[in-house]
Amino acid sequence: MASIRKRGENSYLLVVSRGYDYQGNRLKPAQKTVHPPLGLTAKQTQKWLNEQAVLYEQEEIGRAHV
Repeated sequence: MASIRKRGENSYLLVVSRGYDYQGNRLKPAQKTVHPPLGLTAKQTQKWLNEQAVLYEQEEIGRAHV
């Protein structure tokens, strides 16, 4: 599951948990900074961020299974 954290004026951090390794230790979460397009309303920005979080999470899941 991805989480979204506001970083600055127009900057957000997407964090995706990568689970545990075979010894039971937590893996470092994958992180990505995104900047939504200017001119979006608050609701449009939230929708855009949720879409980006889902895409990034799928990207990381695909990377983990390779």
